[in-house]
Amino acid sequence: SEHVRAVLKRGSVIYLMQLGGFGLQFLSGLILGRALGASEFGRYSLAVTIVIMLRIGAALGLPMMLLKTVAIYTADSEWPRLRGLLIAGGLAIGAVALVISAATGIVSGFIWPGPNSETTRLLWIALPLVLISPLLDALSSVIKGLHRQALGQAPEFLRVLLYLFALVAIQLAVAGKLDARSAMILRVAADAAGLAAGFVLLWRVLPSQVLSAPPRFDFPAWRHGLLSFVAMDGLHLIFQQIDVLMLGAMRPIADVGVFRMASTLTFVVLFASTLAGGTLNPIIVTAWSQGRREYLQDICVRVSRIGFLVSALAFLGLAASIPVLIWILGHDFSGITLPILILGAGHLVRAAMSVSPSILLMTGGERVAAWGVAATAILNTALNFALIPLWGANGAALATATSTVALGIYYLVRAYQRTGIDGTLLGRHSPLARFISGPRA
Repeated sequence: SEHVRAVLKRGSVIYLMQLGGFGLQFLSGLILGRALGASEFGRYSLAVTIVIMLRIGAALGLPMMLLKTVAIYTADSEWPRLRGLLIAGGLAIGAVALVISAATGIVSGFIWPGPNSETTRLLWIALPLVLISPLLDALSSVIKGLHRQALGQAPEFLRVLLYLFALVAIQLAVAGKLDARSAMILRVAADAAGLAAGFVLLWRVLPSQVLSAPPRFDFPAWRHGLLSFVAMDGLHLIFQQIDVLMLGAMRPIADVGVFRMASTLTFVVLFASTLAGGTLNPIIVTAWSQGRREYLQDICVRVSRIGFLVSALAFLGLAASIPVLIWILGHDFSGITLPILILGAGHLVRAAMSVSPSILLMTGGERVAAWGVAATAILNTALNFALIPLWGANGAALATATSTVALGIYYLVRAYQRTGIDGTLLGRHSPLARFISGPRA
């Protein structure tokens, strides 16, 4: 239909922007791995992972909640509530992030990892990201909620572009002697630049009615929706990062570097399907509120098929290029083959049902989704605890891939039961859709 073609055309613009951003991140990861080696790259990755976990508290679940609520307020012309939400959200993130950063600086210096640890020094350098990262996510979500999805990718694209340029410049300036501290400083500076760009873009696209409207603070309504998103955001980050933290605690730091590099490289498989779901978020909110079920099912099937096809091609290409990647990264990363294949296979299976999370989250199923993420986060932790001592980075990869597929199946089942919309690439012709029966939540 004409509507479907319009959505896919808009999605192609967003796809090209995110494809460029991912390509820049891919190159940055290769440069860091080559320059730092497995051990230093593992130490750098561990510090970044700790900061990412800390942003759970600072973000307060606001980025996802903002995306949904801004889209609703814009459709209903609720300008006073929209202005109040932006003011309250920004102040809340800033206040909580400052408290968490101060507490982390004290704890890391006196308890763990300790004042003499290089990981602690890297962590102190990275602490500004506890504030910058959630603010950047929130700004992007607001811009996307205003139905400017492509523009909402711009701050993140600028961030990774600046980071890559800075890494290359430093590498050339110091004759290939880039260290982890310098890399972390460059990361913080690039994120700060992306945040500044986000503020400028939001100012340009925000409706004039918002700027002139008196702010209205609807705290009870926001708090009701926010609690589920806080749980979702936190549990997702735990699910995504627990493998690195457990590897850092249970195995040599070089294993962290090998596994993190494999995770970075295999994200190319998940990239297309993740983008597909993100593109649909505001559209799902609008179509669901208008009762346009057939329209929504049609779009979900088409976008899911495109995402899976691209993911399959990416997996095959990545598998074929493993020898070249090892040659580029160096002998320190010779053990990366099996983690890449395991993680890539898990992402490919998940790509076959990639739009289900968006269907569930954007139709009011936040609490249902949170239970699934909680269960699979526990599963992921248990599997990592059992498999990492046995097989190191390979065990972490197997645990993460298994949990990733389990979460995808949960999203698929619960989204279908709740909405009747099949999130697989086969749509209503899927045997799984016919198998899933029972009362809708």
